[in-house]
Amino acid sequence: MALLYIYTPSKQFSIDINAGYNYVQKLGFYDKNKKIALAPFDSLDDRIPQTEYNKNGISVGIGINYRF
Repeated sequence: MALLYIYTPSKQFSIDINAGYNYVQKLGFYDKNKKIALAPFDSLDDRIPQTEYNKNGISVGIGINYRF
């Protein structure tokens, strides 16, 4: 679920603001020294995280755009 607001004071300049609620938010910490093959990409799922957080939360973003 998210809200998006775009403010455009001129044709070339705009400001984007968004906010939302994440029902699933995952963060995993992995060992940097563990070697895995990058091809095929399904081997990336074989990694075991040292620590993993599964929580919900909010997200907020602001963007400034200029079109040439």
